Amino acid sequence: MVAGEGSVWVSNTGGGGLTRFDAGTLTNLGTLPLGSTDSFNCGPVAAGEGGIWVFASGALYRATGDNLVAKVEGTPFCSGDLAA
Repeated sequence: MVAGEGSVWVSNTGGGGLTRFDAGTLTNLGTLPLGSTDSFNCGPVAAGEGGIWVFASGALYRATGDNLVAKVEGTPFCSGDLAA
């Protein structure tokens, strides 16, 4: 879980994606899909450098406050903590 871009973000496992909550009211604003739902494994999440960064299904993704998600191409498979 991390706060950034005016929201609180929670990474989910089991195909759940990245769930966004309003930072003031904690209202669920929806879930952004990441990777393949068949083999989804959402890991560490961090805020910084203009987005929310999450490691999921062996790749790095960047989400923004506009609910845009982009896979960062060329990211090697790794595990562990993200730091922003």
